[in-house]
Formats: sequence, structure tokens, C-alpha cells
Amino acid sequence: MKRGLGRRLGAACLLLAAAAPPGPPGRERVGAEPGTRTLVILLDAVPYATMARLTQPGDGGGLFADFGPPVPLISTFPSSTSMALAGILGAAGLELSPGYEARFFDWQLGRRRGGGPVSYFRVTFPWREYFDWNRKGPLRNALHAARPVRAGIRELAGALAAFEASGRETFTIYVADTDTAAHLFGPTGLDPILRQLDADLRGLRRRQGAGLSVVLLSDHGLAGGGRLRNVLPDVLRAVAAHGWRRRDRLADERDVVLTPYGLVSSFEAYAAPSQAAALSRALAGVEGVDLCVTRDEGGWSVEGGDFALTFERRTGAAGDAWRWSLREGGGGLAAVLGKAAPAAGWVPDSELLAATAATEYPDPLYRLAAAFAGVKNPASVVCSTAEGFMYGARGTERAARWTKGALRWTHGALRGDASLGFLMTSSPSAPAAAALRFDAALPLTMPAGSGITLR
Repeated sequence: MKRGLGRRLGAACLLLAAAAPPGPPGRERVGAEPGTRTLVILLDAVPYATMARLTQPGDGGGLFADFGPPVPLISTFPSSTSMALAGILGAAGLELSPGYEARFFDWQLGRRRGGGPVSYFRVTFPWREYFDWNRKGPLRNALHAARPVRAGIRELAGALAAFEASGRETFTIYVADTDTAAHLFGPTGLDPILRQLDADLRGLRRRQGAGLSVVLLSDHGLAGGGRLRNVLPDVLRAVAAHGWRRRDRLADERDVVLTPYGLVSSFEAYAAPSQAAALSRALAGVEGVDLCVTRDEGGWSVEGGDFALTFERRTGAAGDAWRWSLREGGGGLAAVLGKAAPAAGWVPDSELLAATAATEYPDPLYRLAAAFAGVKNPASVVCSTAEGFMYGARGTERAARWTKGALRWTHGALRGDASLGFLMTSSPSAPAAAALRFDAALPLTMPAGSGITLR
């Protein structure tokens, strides 16, 4: 459970344009028709499957009937808020997040940073200032974490009232309480928040008239159901067994920095470049670790319990393409790639996205590569845990267990359930879509010369 937040096939689209990142007063929409208003609501950690279920007609469904159908939004890897929002909002001109989570290793300073309830807000994560409405402050976060469903309903009501009172043509809202509720209660725990939001939006649209366009989206999905086991103790044992020393700094070639913080299903390790490949193999061998990726000469290398492969990307006028080769084994991610594309052959990026979007590992190569390009302080190794496992600080795990019981739901992994958020819009002209890559929501609908576009 994250503390502090508690991060082509085309897409449904709605217009959000600005000459600079939203937030400062005086912002204007670019290219907007007179009398129209745009409201963008980002709900942290609401899975695509949840929104698909609630929008289906019938008992318990039929919500958001005046919206187009939800589109799966394939998150970043790790599929967590700080990574995902940086990826989604990159087209808005936002800088990268400094790290994958609120605690990370800073290469320039040569030490770990962040992670405390106060220091969390002292580290600049640009997406926090992007939204017109965003819960702020450690005390407020703690109060909301105690009753996230009730807090989320109140937060959204206040945000919608602020939108109406603002008079702005474009207004952006970020809601973190859905993430906390999802971790604690699972996907169905989100139902009361979403039902109330549906009712509130129907009232808002009646008052605002036809000139109001609304977009709803989430940054990643949610996975779990049973009690999740923490792989951190076994990771620490593996690091020591292979002769590395866990440190807060990289003072020696055999030092390794780990950054456990919240309770998620991915983790990162920092080491000297000469140690990255061996460290990746060692971590991938830990029970509960699904796969680990590191940068290789000319590409990337992925280690799994029953496979090992390398892949590379080719860029050119005809568009990007991917090629992968199996070193050993053939299960897990290798099996998905084997069905989607031939090994050793170049596959156009759009074809690989289309072939893998609905698989156990949606859009895997693009996301694995972006795990290193998507933050200012990329790790040496990035790992995804297996189903039924998580990774995180032992203190956070104990606190969660004492207050709400063993954690059963989280996100961060490369797998589909943890990775699929959603996007939907009230715009009647929005085209149907099969899936949407995290960084395509803005660029796919950005008119030349305008600011930010999310139609």
C-alpha cells in the first residue's frame, strides 16, 4: 500500500489543451469552442475490469450511461502512480519523476532519498502540482487513509464544487483515496465511490448543460485477492548469499541499494554497472519474483524463473520495431512473445502492441524499456513479482496488518491485472478503441500547434 498517496490502438478522447502545465491561474484552453468546459478526473488505481463491470447494463451496473465505453489504458512498468502519471502527462511537458516511488536512489547525490511522511513532500514529483485539485499534506493523507471510501466521496464532491465555482474552461482533478480503498478493500471496495461519482456527474452535467465534456481515467490496475507474501526477506537473503552488501550508498562495487517503501508488486535495485546482469539473474531466482530486467549492450535483458531473453528496438522513418531472442527456457513472458511474434525477426511496434494488449503481459517490451527511460534516476535492475506476492517495507507491512489485516490487493507488476487502468469520455464523437498505451492518451489527439490534448 503506497504511503503518501494513501502512479494503440486508439482511444476514446476528450479535449484538454493548455499552453503550459495546468495549475497556475489564468490558464486557457487552446482551440476550445466558446461556451464549452472540460473536466478531467483521474482516479488512482481504478482497474479497467471494475469500470467495465460497473458500466454494463443490468443489476449493479449501468453507471456512466452517458459516457462512451471504458477503454483499457495500459500503464507503465512499474505500474504505479509516480511512473504512470509521469508517462501519461509527459505530453503536457511535465518532467520525469525523480524515482519510481517516494523512496529512491539519487545517482547524483549518491544516496537514498525520500520515504518519510514529511520528506515525501520535500522531493519534487512534478505530477503533484499538475492538477487543479489534489489532496496535499501528510496530516490530511493520514486522516483520509483511516476511512478512504468516505473520504473519497467527500473529496470528489469538494472537487466538483470547486470546478463549478472556478469558472475555468479546463479543470483537472486527481483523487488518491481510490488507491487507498483499492489496496484495503479490493476492486469492489471502489463501488460506493464510483456510484456516488456517477450520481454527482449526472447532476453536474444537468446544471452545466451540453457544453460540458468530462473524461475519466485511471493510471493503473489492481491485482490480488488472497493474502500477499512479501518477497523482501528472500531478496535480502539472495543479495547476501551472492556476496553483495545492502547499503544506502554505492561506495563499493559489491554494494547494492534497495528502496522498499510501500507494498507493491514491483521493486528496483541499484548497483555498479558491472554487477547489473548478475544481480538481475540472482533476483529473478528468488521465489515470488516473476522476472527482472536490466539494460544490456544495445538493448535489454530479461531474466525469469523459467526463461531468459534479450530484446532490442530499432527506430526509423517507418516507425519503431522490436526484435527478441530467447537465451534459455520458454515459459512466462517468453511464451507470450512466442505467440505474438517470431523470435529474431523485427516486429513493428504497432503490431506487437496489438498482439499483446489482451495477454497476460500487455505491451511488454515497450514498457520494460520505458522502466529505465521513465524516471530521472533509473535503477540497475527492475523486477516484477509473481502472482500472490508483493514487495515492500516491513514496517509498512506490519502497520497494514495491525490496522486492516494482511494486504490482499496491490499493483506495480508487469502483468495485466496490475497494469490495466481505463479511459472513458462523455464526448459523443469519441471513437471506439481496443486499448490505449499510457503515453498515447495525449499525443494521439493533439492538433498541431495546440497545447495538451485529451479528447
